[in-house]
Amino acid sequence: MEPQNKRMRLGIKSCTECRRRKVKCMFDERQNECRQCKAHSLVCQSQYASSPSSDDKDQMIQELTQFVGQVEKRMASMQAAIDTLASKLGSKANHNANPENGAGAARDGLSENPDQQDEVRNLRKPQNAKLRSDLIAKLELQILRPRLKSMIDDLPNRPTLSKILEYTQATWMSWPLSTKQSFQKVTPSSLSCVLVKTFDAGFPMSTEKNSALSFVDNSLHSRDFGVISKCLIWLCLSFQKLPKDFKDVETGLPLRSQKLITRYLATVETFYQVSSTPACNIDFVQAIVLQYELFVSMGRLSAAWKCIRAGIENAMILGLYRSQSSLHQGVWEALWIRDRQLSLFLGLPYGVPEHLTLTTTGEEYPMPETEVFRKIAAISGHISERDQLGQDAEISCMPVEMDELKAMIPDDWGTKVEFESAFSFAQVFVHTNIRLFYHTLNQMVHLPYARLANEDRSYEQIKIAALESAEGAIRAYQDMRALEVKPYGPASSEFLHFLAFSAAVILAVDLVSQETSRSAEEERRLWTMITELASRMRETCRVLDSAVASQAAEVLENLQAACSGTFDGLEPYVVTIPFFGRILINARRHSQSEVTKNIVVLETNVFSSRMPDEYATEWDLADDWSKGADDDLYYEWKGVYEFSASN
Repeated sequence: MEPQNKRMRLGIKSCTECRRRKVKCMFDERQNECRQCKAHSLVCQSQYASSPSSDDKDQMIQELTQFVGQVEKRMASMQAAIDTLASKLGSKANHNANPENGAGAARDGLSENPDQQDEVRNLRKPQNAKLRSDLIAKLELQILRPRLKSMIDDLPNRPTLSKILEYTQATWMSWPLSTKQSFQKVTPSSLSCVLVKTFDAGFPMSTEKNSALSFVDNSLHSRDFGVISKCLIWLCLSFQKLPKDFKDVETGLPLRSQKLITRYLATVETFYQVSSTPACNIDFVQAIVLQYELFVSMGRLSAAWKCIRAGIENAMILGLYRSQSSLHQGVWEALWIRDRQLSLFLGLPYGVPEHLTLTTTGEEYPMPETEVFRKIAAISGHISERDQLGQDAEISCMPVEMDELKAMIPDDWGTKVEFESAFSFAQVFVHTNIRLFYHTLNQMVHLPYARLANEDRSYEQIKIAALESAEGAIRAYQDMRALEVKPYGPASSEFLHFLAFSAAVILAVDLVSQETSRSAEEERRLWTMITELASRMRETCRVLDSAVASQAAEVLENLQAACSGTFDGLEPYVVTIPFFGRILINARRHSQSEVTKNIVVLETNVFSSRMPDEYATEWDLADDWSKGADDDLYYEWKGVYEFSASN
């Protein structure tokens, strides 16, 4: 895998922004701005634009100052209007309002009466905090309660909701903040143990379908928008797991679960906007953690990252990172662990410093899965530091940390052998996820150095470790899919599909480059593994609406066909894969012979530090991978390969 040496030259036609972002600069007829600057609302300026004179600079500063003043004045007027409205509602609530004055203010919209302005200022005083809180609560009830009532009316009917919970209850314990149990001694000297809850955020357990119905009923009739929101997102997670042929019990029609998810998310966003000043409560932070899980499952990784950052900000204001409460510590841990993992995948900085990633105290019997996730998050942070800051000092310790992590994962985790004797389906499912995360992490540790093995044989073992983990990731995914025996349906996580697909493409890149000496039998074995993964993803699409599984299967099938000489596409096949790279497959007939060649072009950044191109994170995994075929994106590595097509 040779590195791509060709870099974008300094063009004379590109504007300053397109040159800086390393993208193609194109102008439409009679347009002064290029397409890229227009699309991203940027200032389109020539690379050789003359510097403004001192007089021009003074005029620009003056105009900017005037503009800022106008904005500040407008914001002050808006704030005064909001406070005046609050004072009117408060006066009515406390029976102190003058009807005539109230009517006049309503007609005028924003009164200039100094006495009224004094009243507004009084509301801002600390001693009137309760009154202001009551006013805000009144506003919330008047605006949001009708919307909530309408949404409750749209909740699936009771028989259908019961059927949904029955279908998804096996997976509840694999969701974030689920209730945790462990066996503990009755007394310090006793030999007998009892099963006790070590963490309880109030979510129903897999054995409690009836309690789940009560959880939904009680939560949706709560006056706390945090409690309501975490119930709505919990329901969205249930809806997201349903197969596409899931039907309403009473009508027999397909349940439009995606429509419900969209509406519930919009409602929760509205609740958050009115509940997050200065910070939302602990129940809302829990809702944010669940919302992160939902977005990841849907393949909306950028939304998930922003979601978890909002959770961290609110949790810090609430002081969860220094709390001694087991609930608060568990929520804080769920936040920073997920922040570390997803930030690494996106190539973005993580948000919680090392000294705040404290191990939960008071754990007499810590759960092994929790310890593993802490270790995964810690290593993820170290890889991010290497990629973001170039801290080569961290490199030498990473293989040691990976060995420690591997020792924490039993060999039978996530296998059929464990499934036969496991405590629950969710436990085995989580174990397969852990194995998949381990192998993905190991690839990230080694891939930046794997391509150096062709020039320096001392890197050969690093390359072997990366390729072995690519195989391991596929096996972990296939083991996870092997659990899909009734009543358990296929995993509905676009992110997990993508991790397995990425591992398969890394194997395929090494196979097509033929840089590793393998026997023909070994190559057939690996191609069989890749094609079986594609077939498994095709099976997923028959049950679930999975954009990632569908597109991943198509890419792997076309890649295998091109390398085996059976690709028969009349048009070039081009996909730009979010967070990975670009693949081009083209059948080309040489003019001087009858031989047709399949040309495979692979471009990616996975063999370098995970630093995303500008605007790359605007894409979601579930987007159409063919839509970015014309984008002039820059990738660190490129390989071009030819294969003879079969006649």
